[in-house]
Amino acid sequence: MISDLTDVPLRGMSDNLFQPDSAPPTAKPRLASRPWELRAWEPRSSPDSPPPVRRHGRSSVLAGLGAGVLAALAATLCWSLFIGVSNFTIPVFALMAGPAVGIAVRKAGRGSRPIFGVIGAGCLVASILITKYGGIICVELIRGHNTLAGAVSKLDSVTMGYVLFHSFTPLDVVWYVPAVYLSFKLARRD
Repeated sequence: MISDLTDVPLRGMSDNLFQPDSAPPTAKPRLASRPWELRAWEPRSSPDSPPPVRRHGRSSVLAGLGAGVLAALAATLCWSLFIGVSNFTIPVFALMAGPAVGIAVRKAGRGSRPIFGVIGAGCLVASILITKYGGIICVELIRGHNTLAGAVSKLDSVTMGYVLFHSFTPLDVVWYVPAVYLSFKLARRD
């Protein structure tokens, strides 16, 4: 009986002795410190059920595609310039470009559907193919034999076919397949 009376605030009295007649402090609900934790006032449906998924905004396929294309173009430009300066094609760059493209698609797209993984992998494959041709253009430009229009005009159908079919080696596949897989996995939010 007495314990019931101690919880009831008396009129004109406050919990704070230094400020008489002040309103009792109101407790704000504490938010979870991590996004995957439940808030203190949200009950779970069962103890084994995972916490609800909270999204921070809507997913956008076009934003993911745009970011993937921009990241792939930046990777292509850096990789092609390296090929032009060193005159060597190093497929390890794909392992750097793959995660960069995948993360760009994930951050901009904010989605969890498999289409974001396909966008990331597709942008990386396009970047790899364009880099093969961009490397030839950069080699011609750095050697100083041509202008940009002259270097691009050297890429006729025979040269493009040669680059596409004869410049890929089994070592390229060893590096490109994991890079495409990384781009696919990192573009999806699991």
